[in-house]
Amino acid sequence: MGHVIGVIPASGGVGATTFAAVLAVRAAETGHPVVAVDLDSFGGRLDVVLGVEQEPGWRWEQLRGVAGVVDGGGLARELPQSGPLHVLAGATRAAEPERSRADGHPAAAWGTVVSDVVAGLAAAHRVTVLDLARDAAVVESVAPLVDAWVVVAGTGVPQLASAAVSVPLLRRLVDGACARASGAGRVTAAGAGLRRPCEPWLVLRGARIEDDIADAVCDHLDVPVIARVRDDLRLVSDVTCGVAPGARGRGAVVEAADEILLRLVSQPPIELAMSPRPAGSRARPPGASGPGTASAPGAASAPGTVPAPGTASGPGTASAPGVRTGADPSERWGWSA
Repeated sequence: MGHVIGVIPASGGVGATTFAAVLAVRAAETGHPVVAVDLDSFGGRLDVVLGVEQEPGWRWEQLRGVAGVVDGGGLARELPQSGPLHVLAGATRAAEPERSRADGHPAAAWGTVVSDVVAGLAAAHRVTVLDLARDAAVVESVAPLVDAWVVVAGTGVPQLASAAVSVPLLRRLVDGACARASGAGRVTAAGAGLRRPCEPWLVLRGARIEDDIADAVCDHLDVPVIARVRDDLRLVSDVTCGVAPGARGRGAVVEAADEILLRLVSQPPIELAMSPRPAGSRARPPGASGPGTASAPGAASAPGTVPAPGTASGPGTASAPGVRTGADPSERWGWSA
């Protein structure tokens, strides 16, 4: 089970999808398997941001009937790619399963489909980045799988007011979903011991971010402001030209993504376990070729964020003991090939 990062906006228009894309691109540059998953059914369009909207491959539409343990490696081979990065996009409302199938049996709930697919992908990738909307049902469906939550917030008064509502709500949703998963017996003893309350990391976006604003937000919301990212017109230009954001390896948003990945790899991924599905459950759409069911149970439920040990809570780039900074992301974050 690799690391799963959930990126969610505190309000609209703060660039959470772009930031999720940068995180995924930077992680993929290490040479390890990385997948980016679009879970913004209200129009995040992660595929457009990464420049793969015209590439062939499966979208969520082809996964509407999934139920059961998913072969994440097989599924990844069916997905479009942005360089080494696999991308699962198209999480529109049209992709959600019908209320009932032709045989009269109820279709799997969308949350269950999302959970099964994300669990399978996370089991086969070193890093899975989720681009989330402020959708309580989807957040709860993936909450037991996520070990780092990143909230992207603007610095305008209305945006900060939204963050003051969104962060406490996220904590309640994640902690409640994880508690229910634990109560259902879907967490191993080791996983239960690693459980922590949801402690999001905050990224502030804006044209100008003063120290006193960052300090006030940190104190009021009781969350670490892990990075402050100024608006960057080069990102807009890159997306317009079909260049994946973060691919150039420079800029404030790249530094912020590197900081999060540095913190993340200083903690081990949380090992999760899920009870096997009943016999006859399917892990691929009916009649489709490609990824099938795995013989062993996949991964599903477990805790929210585990704060990285020994990391600073303030903005800027932290230096973890034993981690070298450098141009090669795999060296910077201490990931061996």
